[in-house]
Amino acid sequence: MSAMVASGHVASNTAGLLAYLSEESNAIKLLTLQKLYEVVDVFWAEICAYLPLIEEISEDLSFPGHELAAAIASKCFYHLGELDEALKIALNSGKYLGKY
Repeated sequence: MSAMVASGHVASNTAGLLAYLSEESNAIKLLTLQKLYEVVDVFWAEICAYLPLIEEISEDLSFPGHELAAAIASKCFYHLGELDEALKIALNSGKYLGKY
């Protein structure tokens, strides 16, 4: 039962984290993406609700975490079964490409 409680706690934290993606601060967005990357393979369904925003962030080459955003988006598309889109975006994930 404690595993279910712990999992529920992480899920609610994931939902809270996702709200920070809309922040203006690049530092907050980057920290948020780092935390999401750690849980994307478990909570991909929740993260997919923010997929358009994550893709937008990944396309902003001036943002220091654009490759990380691309890696998260790619993993979400993979879990959705959109393998062509997952591959296309993965190719923009730079150093994260080999960490799948």
